[in-house]
Amino acid sequence: MASPQAIFRTERLIVRPYTAKDRSFVLDMYSRQEVQRFIGTQRPLESMEEAAALLMRWRSANSINPLLGIWAVTLRATREPVGTVMLKMAPLSADAQPMPLSDDYEVGWHLHPDYWGHGYATEAAAGALQRGFEAGIAEIVSVMHPDNAPSRRVAQRLGMVYVGRTRRYYSAEADVYRATAADTPMLTN
Repeated sequence: MASPQAIFRTERLIVRPYTAKDRSFVLDMYSRQEVQRFIGTQRPLESMEEAAALLMRWRSANSINPLLGIWAVTLRATREPVGTVMLKMAPLSADAQPMPLSDDYEVGWHLHPDYWGHGYATEAAAGALQRGFEAGIAEIVSVMHPDNAPSRRVAQRLGMVYVGRTRRYYSAEADVYRATAADTPMLTN
């Protein structure tokens, strides 16, 4: 049975809202250059205060639409956090901060390096896609740095189709993959 806080579950994962108790994990993961190098203009976190502020921004953004969010990916067996998965509106390129939002739904993932190579990103992203498709979203994109080969492989394992390179989102050149319910395999819970 899902915990009251669970957004969704997969075979090995529970995806839930981030809480203030996750500050140390968020600081550890997002202070690493190997995590941040493909996240655009965001610099590595340097303090617990920055991690707390990031969590506050995510919780605020999550409250706008209950379908969408930036969530903690945790292991079912231990409840240990391993990364982040998100289903949100992709921001358009702009000089303004915050960037205006597009009408395009986006799925994304970031994992702590200790958990790379176990299929958790694919599993969490598949759950987020399923959540969106079950809510009636017709198409979901994934936007990634052109040099991010591991994320490209995740998108391909998800059945996402490469659309091309663009500067439409995040004020940066990015590769875009697209998923529809018809062409994306779903995980069963």
